[in-house]
Amino acid sequence: MAPCVLVVDDDHPIQCIVADILGEVGCEVLLASNGTEALGHMRRKAPDVVVTDLNMPGLDGVSLVKVCRNEPKLRHIPIVVMTAEASYNEQSLTALGVQNIVAKPFDVHFLVSIITSIIAA
Repeated sequence: MAPCVLVVDDDHPIQCIVADILGEVGCEVLLASNGTEALGHMRRKAPDVVVTDLNMPGLDGVSLVKVCRNEPKLRHIPIVVMTAEASYNEQSLTALGVQNIVAKPFDVHFLVSIITSIIAA
């Protein structure tokens, strides 16, 4: 069965680029444009990895991570944050349980290598 990756970003072109590359390496990809939509996906089918932006309308990436870490069925899911925010606090994100942080703009292949290493672990 193909590993499932949930990509959460309100920027549709970024969603598509990440989804295309992950699809090429054999992942099943789910897309969400905000944290609320992502939680709906996650509660129906827990993905193997979540890749989320920080800044999104509605439930943002930090809030999504907090909700996941407080729900027993979701707390084990690895989360990778991708962000263009220069002011993010790496220590606080790591303390929340984020596995990795990737600054935008990013090399898509670098992001895929992080995701595949998490899946392989």
